[in-house]
Amino acid sequence: MLVTILVSVTALWVLARIRFQERPAASTPVPNVLAQFRPVSNYVDLARAIADIRPVIVAAVSASAGGGAALRIREDAAVTLAPGPVDTLLASDRATGLAIVRHEQGEMPGLMPWAPRLLDYPRYLVAADLSGDRVALRPVFTGGLFPSSSPFWTGELWAIPPSTALAPGTFVFTTDGAFAGLCVTHGDGTALVPATLLFDTIERLQQQGGEAGHLGIAIQLLTPALATATGAATGVVISAIDPAGAAAGTLVPTEVIEAVDGHDIQTPDHWRARVARVNAGDTLTLRVRGAESLREVQLTALPFAASAEPEEDPSLGLRLRSVPSIGVEVLSVQPQSRAARAALQEGDAITFAAGQRSPTAAQVMRAWAALPAGGALLVAVTRGSEHSVIAIHK
Repeated sequence: MLVTILVSVTALWVLARIRFQERPAASTPVPNVLAQFRPVSNYVDLARAIADIRPVIVAAVSASAGGGAALRIREDAAVTLAPGPVDTLLASDRATGLAIVRHEQGEMPGLMPWAPRLLDYPRYLVAADLSGDRVALRPVFTGGLFPSSSPFWTGELWAIPPSTALAPGTFVFTTDGAFAGLCVTHGDGTALVPATLLFDTIERLQQQGGEAGHLGIAIQLLTPALATATGAATGVVISAIDPAGAAAGTLVPTEVIEAVDGHDIQTPDHWRARVARVNAGDTLTLRVRGAESLREVQLTALPFAASAEPEEDPSLGLRLRSVPSIGVEVLSVQPQSRAARAALQEGDAITFAAGQRSPTAAQVMRAWAALPAGGALLVAVTRGSEHSVIAIHK
């Protein structure tokens, strides 16, 4: 029996060397013989695997009223980063830009969250892209996913290598149909919000309530030069105070906010993430470093109406307040929004928009609403002593 096996293996090896002469010979022929006769996996197999999972993904992902991809979470609702018209908005997270919107009726898809054993492993994922109103599935190769933290999310994200072709707002799946997560902007790159973290955030959004609040504080980065001048090691610098806001008469520009409710403010993003989730009536305790002292200050957030009738459009991602003879002041910029991608910042003054000098907040919002999908709103912006023109693409 043993002699028969040895003879058979030797014969297979000889035949393989004749058939595959371009392949180098190996010192241990048995595994190579078997490999040479095994079909080689190729892109046809990948395409077939994607075709097999297509019905589940198409049932889960479709276009939202705002034109972006939306993932169905109920028979009549979906989650998206492109919320669209205000009358379709059910709930939103002002820190991340995530929105729950009304959606056309449909059956709930049977999605399974992906829980990989290894993250930093090369693999193909499947992106659900939109082509008009249709969903097109596309394989995306990534050299690995890497754990990363973000002040905007309450759990760990998976950072994506820069070479990976995934755009923010894209829902991503595995080649066997498991739901991997949502691609979002993360620092200077992108990351996946894992499916479990996304579902937890959605659950919290559906339970939250309260009217958005406003502190009336504009901030900027604490640079090394400002850190030396103020004596602060961490925090953000107050650049402006809304005279009708909660901080008026209590804080002044040039002071440094080092912590909120006992948590250090390490970057401007940590500040924005904290105040974006503030509701009217919430009281925050700020540790503030001034020219001569370090003190704690308590501020109670005001409703935006108390500051001066702000206007808001969730797809644009701006809260604006009209300033006579100047234009509009940017009170806040929603992360992941069109305005955020155009690099508008809290405290900016829009002095020209849609052919109007010193436009009102209502005029800016009407101009944005009238834009067709793919259009751009050109605005003139003043930031401190700098002036620039910015295109906000719809």
